[in-house]
Amino acid sequence: MKTLIVYCSSHGTTEKAVQLVSEWMEGDVLAVDMKRDKITFDVRDYDFVIIGGSIRAGSIQGKIKHFIGKHYDELLTKKLGLFLCCWHDGETALEQFDAASLRN
Repeated sequence: MKTLIVYCSSHGTTEKAVQLVSEWMEGDVLAVDMKRDKITFDVRDYDFVIIGGSIRAGSIQGKIKHFIGKHYDELLTKKLGLFLCCWHDGETALEQFDAASLRN
């Protein structure tokens, strides 16, 4: 199985999560930091796509939103994993997730 992990990491927390997830995955794993890496890849070449980011200034990173929008139809055909890192936990984290998902 080939896995693509696409993420944005502002302070390193999301990158640490990606490293942990990469260790658990079987097969080939390509992890791409959308803010830093200039790697060319084709989403169609992967069986599983994981998208990760964080809530920053009340919103999910623009590069993550752009990636999802650009590849939306293809992503619907994939096994898909999503995660967000957040400073808070519990009810506060859930409120931030809900608020961030409602923004464009």
